[in-house]
Amino acid sequence: MSEVLEESELPAVGESALRGKTVGEVAKYIAQALQAAGLEPESVSAANVSPSLHGTFFGARDSSYWPIGSQSRRRSSVSVRRDRSEGWRVSIDTVWFQDDGDGGHMRTQPLVIIRTMTRSDGWAVAAVVSNLLDIG
Repeated sequence: MSEVLEESELPAVGESALRGKTVGEVAKYIAQALQAAGLEPESVSAANVSPSLHGTFFGARDSSYWPIGSQSRRRSSVSVRRDRSEGWRVSIDTVWFQDDGDGGHMRTQPLVIIRTMTRSDGWAVAAVVSNLLDIG
């Protein structure tokens, strides 16, 4: 497993490769890359799979365009946490500075959720995704 964590043979994709792609397309690409790396998460999906839930609060839908980090103070992040029921959740989020005239504040929006059954699988997935999307 340490080989997966430290040295992924999967090339990192630049932001230009993600420009114009939807969150659903990027999620599918991530799922294929994880499978190629020998990792099989329980699921890989857009953060917001319900058409009735508001994207600002519940995350991007699969039809939303992938945000580009070169936009004003925007970057991507990956995190691992215990899931609500069982297993572990790897989240890919976009984080940016929202200037509202009074100094502004940081905002975050979930993009992709990856579920794994074990903590070690969650961290391995996070490492591969971090390398794949050049999050660092």
